Amino acid sequence: MISKAEQKITYPLSLLLSTDGKKTAESLSKICDTSGDTMLRILENKSIKSTELISLATKFFGTNCLYVLLDDTTLEKMYSQLIEASADNYDASKGLIYRSLCPVVGMVSNGRYALPIIHEFWIKKEMTKGDEYKTKVEIAKEIVELLSRSIRIKTLIVDGLYATKEMLSWLAEKNSNYEMRFNSNRIIKIKAEMKPVKERDWERL
Repeated sequence: MISKAEQKITYPLSLLLSTDGKKTAESLSKICDTSGDTMLRILENKSIKSTELISLATKFFGTNCLYVLLDDTTLEKMYSQLIEASADNYDASKGLIYRSLCPVVGMVSNGRYALPIIHEFWIKKEMTKGDEYKTKVEIAKEIVELLSRSIRIKTLIVDGLYATKEMLSWLAEKNSNYEMRFNSNRIIKIKAEMKPVKERDWERL
């Protein structure tokens, strides 16, 4: 018999420990030596909203300044026909195009603990109407804006996908601290001087 306390962590721990590509109740149940039916029963009957997760994060971390990490991922939905927001997306890590969901995920951390608390699905332009389309950079900006209302952001940490002129100009306007990866063939302006972004040059920048 699984206690109520164990129920709260069984599902997330199973997801983290799973090495199986399929995240079904049956495959996850093997990790914690239980049945698929039991795994389904311990799931919450309702979904939790991002506002609730943000509230939990502020209670956990208090008023400390936090790192905000943003990145997009691809969730395989190979046989999806009706799942909203699913499409044939390109996965750069695999170099493949396949039916999937593509959320931009936001996580907060104090450097020791990290909590994923918000996500928004990116939807391909041809699947949206009129002005509904948002780029991943626009989604990232909206997430940062939302989190900044409740959380004191110390540094924004993002991947090279977000190293765009639009994003950098926006961060500069907000006087925000950030860390991000740049491609080595990029050129950036530092103290009125144009410099190539190369790892060997970083100490002189």
